Amino acid sequence: MEHAPQHKRGELVAFQWWFNSLQFSPDWLVAELEGALRLCGNRKDASSILERLAQFSETSPFQAVECFALLLERTDDDGKLSRWPELVHTILSNAVTRHLHDADQLANELPHR
Repeated sequence: MEHAPQHKRGELVAFQWWFNSLQFSPDWLVAELEGALRLCGNRKDASSILERLAQFSETSPFQAVECFALLLERTDDDGKLSRWPELVHTILSNAVTRHLHDADQLANELPHR
């Protein structure tokens, strides 16, 4: 996806405003975010998205972990994990403590990617 057309890469930038506005249902936002992340190439700044995912992970842990995995794969920032420890911990621990098998499994696989 690194070679996605510029207009597709711009879709995530545009969607990020909607995502951060919290004017839409969390389920819809997380589903649309996942689609935008799959469509778009690399991101430089994912902090605001990650902050919202941490919030949404309480009610949608699997989707939050899925989106986090996509962000992790598609964010061009070598120091990203060192700046996100609390957010990462919140997302992964919500997945594990909810005992949702798929979310738990994905959360446990992420450190090995």
